[in-house]
Amino acid sequence: MHYQRPNSSVEIFAPNLLTLSCLHYVADKYEFRDLGSLVHAIVYFMDTQELLPRWRIVLGSVKHAKTIHLLNWWNTDLAEARNKDMIMLWNTHCLGLKTGNTKMEMFGIADFLRIAPNVITLILDIINTEAVNWKDGSERAFGKRCLEEELRGRLRHLKTVIVRSFVGSENELELLKYLLTHGVVLEKMSLLSAKPRCQFASEELLADTLKALQSFGQSFPNVEISLS
Repeated sequence: MHYQRPNSSVEIFAPNLLTLSCLHYVADKYEFRDLGSLVHAIVYFMDTQELLPRWRIVLGSVKHAKTIHLLNWWNTDLAEARNKDMIMLWNTHCLGLKTGNTKMEMFGIADFLRIAPNVITLILDIINTEAVNWKDGSERAFGKRCLEEELRGRLRHLKTVIVRSFVGSENELELLKYLLTHGVVLEKMSLLSAKPRCQFASEELLADTLKALQSFGQSFPNVEISLS
């Protein structure tokens, strides 16, 4: 956790290991063997081009875990490099993503759902919650990419969506709408607000959010939607 030193290495040979967390732990060499029992993995790396190859090595070593938590990088160049020859997470049933709520990061979530096609539970931990509708030029950066098209056909197994530090931004609501639309077996969506409802960024935003969620509830009556 939060370690970086030149000429360092980490070697793990642990056939009975169930959980592995690599939180900004940067070594020059990684060697993992006999991790066949691994169930839960957390892999957080800073979003730099230099660390991308090491991120791939660690992720490749834990890709068979049932639960994996990752950072959703939002730098355009990094996202494109990350998606090239991407490691597939076929065994991942629970995918957790620490993410912002910009348009670009919503596309990043779609990218991860593409490489983890068997996800049953999606957990989104929203960061940068003060940037409610922050525009960062990501619409131009992604050109003609359409979020709805990105999610189409990728949610065949998704049953539960949990959003932590939810702020009700336009981008978040758009993502939720498409998850509801294409989540053919979706059963439950739990939204945990970043602040108490009485301090929900603004009364206007809270009213708009509740109106949107009410509309979702009417359009998708088979999905239990809760805001707390």
